[in-house]
Amino acid sequence: MMPIVPTPSSKPFFDAAEVLIVEDISSLQLVYASHVQKMGLTAHIVDTAKQALSLFTQKPFSIVLLDLMLPDGDGMELIDRLLRLAPNTQIIVITAERSPERAVTAMRAGAFDYLTKPVSEARLQSVVSRALSHAREIRPLTRDAAHSGAVGAFIGHAPEMLKLYDRIRQTAASDASVFIVGESGTGKEICAEAIHLLSPRASNPFVVFDCSAIRQDRFDSELFGHMRGALPGAITDHAGAAMRADGGTLFLDKLTELDPALQGKLLRFLQTQRVRPVGAAEERKVDLRIISASDIPPQEAVEQGKLRSDLFYRLCVVAIHIPPLRNRSEDIPALAEHFLTEFSAQEQRNFTRITPQALQRLKSAYWSGNVRELMNMIRSAVILNCGPDLTADMLPTSDGTHMGDMSGGNELSMFDGQSLAEIERRIIEYRLSQNDHSVPQVARGLHIAPSTLYRKLEAWKTTGEEPT
Repeated sequence: MMPIVPTPSSKPFFDAAEVLIVEDISSLQLVYASHVQKMGLTAHIVDTAKQALSLFTQKPFSIVLLDLMLPDGDGMELIDRLLRLAPNTQIIVITAERSPERAVTAMRAGAFDYLTKPVSEARLQSVVSRALSHAREIRPLTRDAAHSGAVGAFIGHAPEMLKLYDRIRQTAASDASVFIVGESGTGKEICAEAIHLLSPRASNPFVVFDCSAIRQDRFDSELFGHMRGALPGAITDHAGAAMRADGGTLFLDKLTELDPALQGKLLRFLQTQRVRPVGAAEERKVDLRIISASDIPPQEAVEQGKLRSDLFYRLCVVAIHIPPLRNRSEDIPALAEHFLTEFSAQEQRNFTRITPQALQRLKSAYWSGNVRELMNMIRSAVILNCGPDLTADMLPTSDGTHMGDMSGGNELSMFDGQSLAEIERRIIEYRLSQNDHSVPQVARGLHIAPSTLYRKLEAWKTTGEEPT
């Protein structure tokens, strides 16, 4: 639908602000558009979540008026996808539901405010004005990212990230298979979704399939789906990940952790793009783009026997590497401030800045868990403190002690009075907490055999003592 623009006599309250109205009832579309038009704002109207995502991908909006009950999906999921594209967008939920639980869920998902129908003109204009004022007050990370060439939900302008953004844009236009490599916590799913959202498939589903979490006896059901009664407990038909992603993108996360016995089935599916749900009589054709990801380089996985070479060549047409956080320390202040703003709002704290001493400590850390570790650390500090300054002594480690760079200096004082066995255990437990408790990954980082690490963990679990 064509945008509804302000009348010539309208005087804009905010420069160049545009509002996206996502509402399927035509009479309400016109009412909301009229209200924001009187404020001097431009309104764009769409009927469905798919249309909203398609238009938003082309140009993010300052304000979104969103009905949660849409013909093609739940507005809660749309909130998450819009904020991934533009974290500073202010989403105002307008719905006929009067459930307090629903309102709380919407606010936690990132909505700016929650209004119930019917909404008066004065009430709507008041909330829109507050939302635009709030957007101007917070640091415009999205615009900064745009100037540095950022894509999707990524934040940062380090040279390595600028190369990554260019690679994503170049790859998005193609339909070729992509293999993303990066340490745990670097943002491989964010990268995959950015490729999807910049591609011609952007308005269709983006589905994540976690290869590490699939049991051998559930693989066919989870990927291809099943019919009612085909499996114990299957009381309804189930669309597998491949069917749900039809027309869009299927993201195969942690591919190198997929059971080798299942990789042949996956290869056959990729060659034909035909699925047969468990219990179905006929195959079904699907149209997918495949993006895969791994914590280790696929060539290394092939050499170690973790990945079939024919599957590797099928999936690794284009390779993308995401740099670890320690290689782009200049991005840490922007990331930390972004997380501080986000979590301060979520937890109703009044943090406004990070002290220079805290920033220096953040920039000097090793970050084995990368951006996820930084995010968790900022969130923990916000939950346990009130602000307004985030100081160095508020930064925790996984065991609750003060955070520091373990490379040397006075920070090693945290180990005073502890035995070598105790220090080893603390380091291992810290690495596990920052790497999704992946024993093989932590073992690689510590340059020990996974069997050695499993033995230590089992000894601590059963006896509480250090194994000899």
